[in-house]
Amino acid sequence: MSPFLGGWLFFCMLLPFSPGVQGAQEYPHVTPEQIHLSYLGEPGTMTVTWTTWAPARSEVQFGSQLSGPLPFRAHGTARAFVDGGVLRRKLYIHRVTLRKLQPGAQYVYRCGSSQGWSRRFRFTALKNGVHWSPRLAVFG
Repeated sequence: MSPFLGGWLFFCMLLPFSPGVQGAQEYPHVTPEQIHLSYLGEPGTMTVTWTTWAPARSEVQFGSQLSGPLPFRAHGTARAFVDGGVLRRKLYIHRVTLRKLQPGAQYVYRCGSSQGWSRRFRFTALKNGVHWSPRLAVFG
C-alpha cells in the first residue's frame, strides 16, 4: 500500500471521532432528553419533564416568540432514578411547572441549564371552560 493511501485511510478513520465534525457539546451528559409535557389539571399551568445523565439545574425558558429571547423563566426539581435493568443506569428526572399561562395562547420553550439546552418546542396552553376539545398525539 502506498504511503499516501495509508495516510488517507488513517485520516478517514479518525474523522468521525473529531469533536469538530460531530458537533459535540461541552457537557453532553446534561443535555435534555425525553422531553415531554403534562397537564396537571390546573388551568394556566403546564409541566415540562425531561431526563439527563448527570445532575444539573432544572430550568425552562419560555415566551411567545419563535425566535429571539425567551423572557420568562421557571425553575423546578430534579431527582435521581436508577433503572431496574442489569446495568442499573442512573439518570436524573427534571420537572418544571409553568404557571400563569394565558388560556389558548401559544408558547415557545426550551429546557435545561446553562450547561446544555434543548432545542425550542411549541405548545398551546389549554383553554378554560368546557367548550373545546383537545387534540392528542401519542407516540410509542
